[in-house]
Amino acid sequence: MTAIDWNMYQIAGLTGALCVLLRYICVALDRLPSQSPWYYLTNLVAASLVMVSLIHTFNLAAVVVQTIYIGVSAFGTLRHMGAARQARATRRSRQAMQHLPRLSCDTRRHTARLIRP
Repeated sequence: MTAIDWNMYQIAGLTGALCVLLRYICVALDRLPSQSPWYYLTNLVAASLVMVSLIHTFNLAAVVVQTIYIGVSAFGTLRHMGAARQARATRRSRQAMQHLPRLSCDTRRHTARLIRP
């Protein structure tokens, strides 16, 4: 049995593998929704760390898989962060609308008559 060569590449790869396992456990326990930006962000970090370890010990199949993980995770992170930003803006506009004075039924009927052809 040989001793493990603890260098920065090994540590990065093991940290990435630990991130993947923790993310998987969190999703299985419903602690992290798979549609959240954090899911994609942790996947991006984990795949990047595993990719760093592959610099030291090259494996073409693992590089291909990690490259795909990085690309999909980057796309998912940007997509879901944009959706979250849009949801916050919609929520703020709805909250602002709630503070406007409510129209009485008579005013609504009168306004509806003005709008109809």
